[in-house]
Amino acid sequence: MLVKMKETMKKAEAELPVPPENPLPTMPLEKYVGDYRNNVYGQINITEKNGGLVLTIGPNKVEMYLTPWNRDTFSIYWPFYGDAGDPGGFALFQADPEGAVTSVTVNLLNEDGCGVFERITTSPGKN
Repeated sequence: MLVKMKETMKKAEAELPVPPENPLPTMPLEKYVGDYRNNVYGQINITEKNGGLVLTIGPNKVEMYLTPWNRDTFSIYWPFYGDAGDPGGFALFQADPEGAVTSVTVNLLNEDGCGVFERITTSPGKN
């Protein structure tokens, strides 16, 4: 599985988009905070930490750091892999017309369409 993930990450690196010249600002970070789930990878958690977002996944609580890229798209830095200056993938949040985040797609996990996580909770006190 690790070999396949590294191959996927190398493929994603080859297709890295150019950062936008004038990126749109994100919504307030607390709007993205919460628990998300899908049937293949289970639950992930998005938290706000040190002024940024952290995606935590798996039984070993692996942390991936999210950096604003353009509006609801964040680049992913995974300390296990790569250089902090190069995004290791992207997290694309989807929001409804009222601005409530409903899901996130983690492109590193989406090769077979399994990287979409539906929101199951919001940040504490915002349910």
